[in-house]
Amino acid sequence: MSEQNTFSSPLYDLIPKRAILKNHAPLICLVFYLFLDFENDEHRIEQINQLFSYFHDPELYGQLEKSLKEDKEGYVLYEQAQKALSNGEIEGYTEDPDPSPSPPKPNEWPEAYTVSFVIWAESTGMRLSDDIIKDIKPLISSYQFDKSYRDGQNASFPKINQDTLKNLMKEPLWQLPNAIAYVLGYEAKLNTEKNFIFIKSKKTGQKVIEYVIDAYKAHNLEFIDYNTDKEEKDCSLQECKVRPMEFIDWAKTLPLYLNGLENTKQPQSRKPLNDRERRGYQKIIGALVGLTLGEDSNGKPYSKFRTQQSIIDAIHGNYGEKEGLSKRQLEAKFAEGKKALNDPS
Repeated sequence: MSEQNTFSSPLYDLIPKRAILKNHAPLICLVFYLFLDFENDEHRIEQINQLFSYFHDPELYGQLEKSLKEDKEGYVLYEQAQKALSNGEIEGYTEDPDPSPSPPKPNEWPEAYTVSFVIWAESTGMRLSDDIIKDIKPLISSYQFDKSYRDGQNASFPKINQDTLKNLMKEPLWQLPNAIAYVLGYEAKLNTEKNFIFIKSKKTGQKVIEYVIDAYKAHNLEFIDYNTDKEEKDCSLQECKVRPMEFIDWAKTLPLYLNGLENTKQPQSRKPLNDRERRGYQKIIGALVGLTLGEDSNGKPYSKFRTQQSIIDAIHGNYGEKEGLSKRQLEAKFAEGKKALNDPS
C-alpha cells in the first residue's frame, strides 16, 4: 500500500536506524503497519517509526482509514480486527482515566496491544514477513509478563456487579481499602495491603484516598479502629474500617465519577433536597437541640440534658448502630443546625 505523503518529518536525520514498535497502538495503525509499502529498509524504518510516533492525531487516523478503504484486503482485515477487538480475541488497551466528574468518553480510535494483534493476524492465515517477525520479537517477553500481571489483577479485582455490592452492603463494617475498591467498581479479594496497593495504582483511587483523609480531618467521615499514633499513615489507613452506607453516601458527594456507584443507584421517588429545603431541616435540628438544652421563662429546664455532648451520648447509646448516627456525624449535624439557626437569611 503506497502512502508516501501521509508522513513527513523535518528530523529525518534523527530517525532511528531500526523500526521501533509501541507496546500498544490504535488498531488502525496496527492494521496499516501490516500493509506498508516501502522502497528499501531505510524507507521501511522511516514509515514504521513515523506511523507509531504520531499518536492521538485523529486527522492522521482518518487518512489511514481512507487509504485502507482503497485496499480491499487491508480494509477487510481492519473490519475483522474491529470485531476481534470487541469480542476479546485481540487484547484491547485502555488507559487509566484521569479523575473527572464525568464518565470516560469512548475512544473513537480504540487501541490494542501490538503483540496480541499480530498473533491474531497470523491466526487468520495472514503470512507475516521476516521483517515483521523481527520487529515483534523484542516485544513478546515484556507483553507476556505484563499480560500475566494484568490477568492476575483481573482475577483478584473483577468488576463488581449490583448483586454483589448489595450483599456486601449488608456487612456491618468494611475495611477502608475494600470500601474504596467497591466504589471504584471492583471486588476486593486479597488482603487489605494488596487491596491498598491496587487502589493506589489507579489515578481515581489516589484521589479518593486524598478525599478520605480530608473527610476524616473535617469530621465528615468516621473511621473505626483508626490508629492515629502509627508512624506509617498507609498502614493505619489499611487497618481502619468504615460503615458501608455512611461511606457510600459520602462517596456520592465527591466531584468524581465512580463506576461502582452506578451499582447503588435506585429509581428516585422524589427529587433531591434543594438548598432551601436542606437549610430548613438544619434549622429544625438546631431548634430542637436549643430547646432540649434550654429553659422556660421561670428558669425551669425543658429536659434533663445540660450539654450537647450528653444528647449525643444518649442518642449514640440508644441508636449508635444506625447509619448516620455516629458521634462524629451527630456533632457535625448539630453544628450545621446551630449555624443555620443563627444565619439571618
